[in-house]
Amino acid sequence: MVNICFGYEDKPERIRLLIICWKGPSITTLFYTIKPKDMSYMTCQPQVYHGQGYITEKLGSSGSGFGPKSFFQTNSRQGERLYETARIWPCSPAGKRCTTCIATAASLFVSDRAGQRHWVETVKEAVEDAKRMLY
Repeated sequence: MVNICFGYEDKPERIRLLIICWKGPSITTLFYTIKPKDMSYMTCQPQVYHGQGYITEKLGSSGSGFGPKSFFQTNSRQGERLYETARIWPCSPAGKRCTTCIATAASLFVSDRAGQRHWVETVKEAVEDAKRMLY
């Protein structure tokens, strides 16, 4: 997945650059974001130029789809080690309560140890990614 951020809209130049980038050999999804200097990236809306709009990654036994606003450790092997560390953090003896402050991907990875999952997420797109992963 590639997301190219532009500081202003220049459609002919944007299209020219996106066409060049899409020819990359391993790009499965290409986004662009118009992000003026006075705006936060999180308030901008990435637009899908080509592809399905998310990447699918398998960590351990769980597969997940991530968009450009979801947190994800892009080094998959290191991400799996990171999430495996989170998995061994102590939960209650019955495994019914496991409080965590980790990202959605890690929460899914360790979900087999918890009786319930509760997420608090402020990024709407990350919530949508989590729903796609679960259902």
